[in-house]
Formats: sequence, structure tokens, C-alpha cells
Amino acid sequence: EGQAKAAGFLGVMRGASSVFDQPLVDPAGKPVVDAEGKQITAEIAYSAPNILQSTAGAVPWVGQTLERLGSSENRQRVLQAQQAWVRAKLRKESGAVIGADEMADEIKTFFPQYGDKPETIRQKALLRQQAASGLVVEAGPAARGI
Repeated sequence: EGQAKAAGFLGVMRGASSVFDQPLVDPAGKPVVDAEGKQITAEIAYSAPNILQSTAGAVPWVGQTLERLGSSENRQRVLQAQQAWVRAKLRKESGAVIGADEMADEIKTFFPQYGDKPETIRQKALLRQQAASGLVVEAGPAARGI
């Protein structure tokens, strides 16, 4: 039973990760690359809120609504995937209800934020990989089908 639960949470995390890892393409279908020739993914392009979204998100009571209104569809997709990933991680760890502050803290811990430097962004991606790897071990043979 424990392996099946871990596999379920792992599946959610991997599904969310597929949103982050989606490569960007231009209207002609060619990969969008950075100055170093590295392909840009949805995570790189849309994960970190811009300064206006960060500011709006900090407004008490209505901040999340303001942030969503100021976000593109792609940003909203990435944000939803971030929340799904965090829910899977936290529910596996505690099974408890996840509060808004805890969700926000986990997103800041595991996903790029406005002003993060490239090495910090790489470190956050590594932390996500380590969390998923832990679930692979815990899921045992049940992880094979995911």
C-alpha cells in the first residue's frame, strides 16, 4: 500500500515536471535558445513571477487573485504545475492540509523566483530531482509504470 501511494504522488510530481520541462518553440517551430545556445523551457520562461506579480501576490487577502490576473496563460499553467508538485510532496510527507503560507514557502524553496540567480535556479531543480528520487525508492516496483 505504501509503495502504491508513493507511486501515485510520484506520478503527480512527474506530470507537473513535464510542464516545467516543456521546451519553448518559436512560431516557426524552432527551439527558443538563450544567449549560450541552451534551449529555454517553460520553467525558465514562466516559473519566476515578474516584479509586478511578486508585488501583487504579497497583497493581503486578494494577492493570489491579483497575481493570476497579471499572469499569462503559460505562467498560470506553470504555477498550477508548481502547486500540484508541492501538494504531492507535502501530502506524501505529512498527509495534512496544506496552508497557503506553507504552499508559498515550498514554491519559493523549489521553484525560481524573481531575482534568483542561475546557480540558485539550478540548485532548486536539483532539490526537486532529489525529492522525486526519494519517492522512486519508496515506491519500489510500483514506480516502474510511471
